[in-house]
Amino acid sequence: MDRQTYLDRKGERLVVQGFRHWLSGYEFGDVACWEQAWSLFTEELGAVNAGALVSHLHDWVKAMREKSAEPIRCLTCQCRYLCREECLCVGMIAALQHGDETSAALCAGTLVGGKDDEVIATARQFATLLMDNGARLLEVPPHVIVSIVSGEREKSALLN
Repeated sequence: MDRQTYLDRKGERLVVQGFRHWLSGYEFGDVACWEQAWSLFTEELGAVNAGALVSHLHDWVKAMREKSAEPIRCLTCQCRYLCREECLCVGMIAALQHGDETSAALCAGTLVGGKDDEVIATARQFATLLMDNGARLLEVPPHVIVSIVSGEREKSALLN
């Protein structure tokens, strides 16, 4: 029997897989990666709703890439686990959806340093539109976000 995983949930899958596809498109210069993101969002939400969401996904990932001093990493789209950066991305979107500005700022600040205003703004637009389309993420408790930021493996494994 196949057990349900975190990425079987619509909201989490759209954030993680969308992030992976979009970031890979930038990293490899391959439009096919962005087309895969478009296909994912279209399959989940229909073409009308997918357009705005993919546009906000683009803005969010672009802001993170531009503001980060270090390259932002992701795992392959086939992987069922999340790396540290992906956990922080999910934590940021979930925190914004659940009204936890402090955790969202901690995630953004960890990803891009002190230049996180644009990242938070674009993430907020993406998070809101996801919720408007029935893709609300599970809340990531603040202590889990702190454990991810501090590198505590035992606690951060909760998102896998």
